[in-house]
Amino acid sequence: MSILARRGLARLLFGSGRTPAWDAADKKYHQDHKTCEMCDLPAGPLGGWDTKLNNGNQTVLEAHDVRPYHLLTPAQQNDEQFIYDNLIMLHWFEHRRDAHCGDPNCLQYNPKIRVTAAVVLAARSACTF
Repeated sequence: MSILARRGLARLLFGSGRTPAWDAADKKYHQDHKTCEMCDLPAGPLGGWDTKLNNGNQTVLEAHDVRPYHLLTPAQQNDEQFIYDNLIMLHWFEHRRDAHCGDPNCLQYNPKIRVTAAVVLAARSACTF
């Protein structure tokens, strides 16, 4: 079983370890955002320049907290709308590489991930085949 499958099973059994407001906001964000906000592609097999990254779980979409959850005040952690507005949808590999600055432990974060995503999306949309 892959680490992502184990993480999903643990989340199902024990919850996310976050507030119910965060869980609700995350669920709604996944329902409302079906594509990565950096490349505008859905979850699943990717083509073109991302073919080398297409090895299963790396193309799963994940909602990333722009401002890290542990830095939020208790009031913010319990405010579903605040949490929803604090999320950005990224593929697994973009989440780790760009939002967490390549840190495998996800301790670092990019406070300008929305700007990064917008610049990358604009650059990619300018490409032609």
